[in-house]
Amino acid sequence: MLSDFHHDHFPDTWSEFYFDHFNYMFPLLSKDHFNKKDQEPLLKYATCALGALYASSDHHSLLFQRTQSILHDSATHCALSTVQALIIMCWYTHLTGDLQQCDLLRRQLAHMIDWLQFIQDDTPFILESKRRAYWVAWVIDQWLTSCTLGERILKEWQYPWPQLEDNQLNDPFLSPSSLSSTDDNHSTIQAFHQMIKLSIILKDIHQGNMSLQTLETNLTEWLLNLPSYLDYTKTSSAMTKLYRILYYTVQMVLYQRHQHHLSHSICITAANTILYITEQMMDTDQTVYTFNLFFLSLTFATSFIHFNSIISSSKHIHLLKQANPTSLPACELEQLVQHYLDPTPPIEFHVDQLLSFLDNESSTTITSTDSSYFSPTHSPSLKEEFIFDPLAVVTTSPTLFF
Repeated sequence: MLSDFHHDHFPDTWSEFYFDHFNYMFPLLSKDHFNKKDQEPLLKYATCALGALYASSDHHSLLFQRTQSILHDSATHCALSTVQALIIMCWYTHLTGDLQQCDLLRRQLAHMIDWLQFIQDDTPFILESKRRAYWVAWVIDQWLTSCTLGERILKEWQYPWPQLEDNQLNDPFLSPSSLSSTDDNHSTIQAFHQMIKLSIILKDIHQGNMSLQTLETNLTEWLLNLPSYLDYTKTSSAMTKLYRILYYTVQMVLYQRHQHHLSHSICITAANTILYITEQMMDTDQTVYTFNLFFLSLTFATSFIHFNSIISSSKHIHLLKQANPTSLPACELEQLVQHYLDPTPPIEFHVDQLLSFLDNESSTTITSTDSSYFSPTHSPSLKEEFIFDPLAVVTTSPTLFF
């Protein structure tokens, strides 16, 4: 029962899973501050709901329902913790495939983000927390926009990037130069700067105002200028693998938007590399991190390979099953994906049917909106415009592009 979960008595495991798998990638909250301070119930429930999802706990949906109830009861209450909770709730609904609720929460978040500008308390901690909230929300908005082929919802501010690591928030007089760039625990914000830069490139691709050559240069420079602790060839951390997968995801988006004679070869190589790195993560007990990329990268890569290959590998479906954070059980997901990838079903069958299953599983009773949630290559318009027919494609050079 929901009444069993008083907001002061959540299992520590859930918040640990939140910080280890979401905050690790999107540094929204200070872990030390969160653990020491009596948090607002809305933020506490949101954090634990997402953490419980990562932990594969059956309680995650009940916790999220409670979060929604608290949000509804405090709809007119504007606070920084409300903004933070909305960001977490948006990501939760994205991971579970609840596209309608995700869209509604993103729009509510956009309104709240505008309100952030009017917070008067600009102590170092609040100022840095505002910066984190804005930029985490902005980065997520770029990726969800790309994933859904929808519109960007957040307004752009000329707002400084986050600067302070968690230990600097606790000791604001600590010099940034005293931080070790090789210690993953002390490089979270600097790593997030690279996420912001990559998201800017993704935004530029979708805006369509830059040449292919400029975008290629920007993306290559981003990869070559990554700090050593994010270098895929030098470290086996989950962070480096996630960033490399996102790099190849952006590369695929770029070469589907800007077609030339090597686009097909580059995208096939990128898609195969995404799945190879994902398999590496699963073989080294990093599977939960891949939940974050299920819709952003994994369905994208899997469907691209299928539609551009004569032979489809069951291994790719197995990877999707393992990285599945949605509300659809693994066995049902496998049946649906097998049906989708079967060469015999009608062309009208695509991922919106997967999402209709997810909507049926959801307890949300939100009225349907006009937005539709597709992985990029599952969009009918994108499929027709950008994805090659394998029988019509002229064989390209086998050169690998890394």
